[in-house]
Amino acid sequence: LNRSQLVFFVVVYLGLRGASASTAVGTVLPSAFADTRAAANGRRDLSGPRAAYFRLLGEAVPSAEEHFKFDIYPVASDSDVMDVGIFRNGCMDAAMVVQDQIERNDAFKEKPLKFPPEVAASAIFIGLSFGTFLGIKNDDILSGIKFGLSLAVVPPMVVGINNAGGRVYISTEEEAGRRILTDYAGMLSAGADEGFVARASNRGDFGEGKFAPCNGVVGCLDCQFRAAGKYGALPFHLHLRNVSVDPSARRRGVAAALVDAAERRAREEGAGSVTLEVEDSNSGAIALYEKLGYTIDTLGNLNAQSKYGRVVFGRGIMTKLL
Repeated sequence: LNRSQLVFFVVVYLGLRGASASTAVGTVLPSAFADTRAAANGRRDLSGPRAAYFRLLGEAVPSAEEHFKFDIYPVASDSDVMDVGIFRNGCMDAAMVVQDQIERNDAFKEKPLKFPPEVAASAIFIGLSFGTFLGIKNDDILSGIKFGLSLAVVPPMVVGINNAGGRVYISTEEEAGRRILTDYAGMLSAGADEGFVARASNRGDFGEGKFAPCNGVVGCLDCQFRAAGKYGALPFHLHLRNVSVDPSARRRGVAAALVDAAERRAREEGAGSVTLEVEDSNSGAIALYEKLGYTIDTLGNLNAQSKYGRVVFGRGIMTKLL
């Protein structure tokens, strides 16, 4: 294959494979993972945890919101970091991720990728067009057409390879655990961020439910101390990077409690303010933080560069003085 053929082959192959194949990269899996997650990962019948829903209020009193209880804890261990990652991964731990990959791969084998006539016609058309263009450019139309036809056989070859080898990469549980950490808790795992989690304290109501794989985490917050002068004219402060609360636990004080814990931590370290960024269109979040004492300023003008160290259109920065 010459360079043009190789590039065409790689582009078509990657396009057909899509994002279904995943690899494990990045952060080393904490040694605590095997011990702290053994109970959840050892359960191979995953239909229960995946299908069940966290009963925040208990089955006996589904309308009594006062029965929902939670506690705020700092992210203080490798297992806490993993719980945050699992929570942000839709409450799917490593074993559940692997099981999902197996199920998707089995479904693909039952219904393999097809190569309909219209796709074949498109491949021939694109190949001939590309070949003709090269032929005109090189003053050799016949060679260009031959080259284009040779490219047209690449898509069916890729489909055949996919059908023969399976289309979904199935990782090990260790690989899946590393991917969860890298994608959803990388800064916490690296020690660059501090964090807090909200765990439901009425555990009898959710022992086999949605939040069992993450040990009852229903919300979490990542924050980062930032030195004076590093971000525009801001003094030493705490920046809230991510605040996540499961939809089923919202409007019950979870986000406010997480933010309060972060503000207490900021005071302990002598930070004079807390900041966060928010989309201008996120009126719900803006209203919540304004209720908690934050004021908003835009990042969408040139003055923001000197004040905050960056210009981002469509976003604002909210600040609370402590």
